[in-house]
Amino acid sequence: SFGPGISILYGTFVSLTLSILYQRLKAIQETVATEASLITVLLRNTMAIFREHPKQTLEAGQFVADQIRTLVKCSRGVELMQ
Repeated sequence: SFGPGISILYGTFVSLTLSILYQRLKAIQETVATEASLITVLLRNTMAIFREHPKQTLEAGQFVADQIRTLVKCSRGVELMQ
């Protein structure tokens, strides 16, 4: 009968799907970690550059905060399409 063959085929399909999803999750986690560290470096450098100018430091910090808000709240697709 077809039962055992279908079961093996379905099991292979599920295993392959889970493997692909796990690899995507790992890639997304690596990208997020890289971007978070780059944002930290950006903020530190910005604060060092504008150390003598508090108003510009605040404005630059707001730009970084806006970027973080974009990363957390909405899709990067919206940001990239603008």
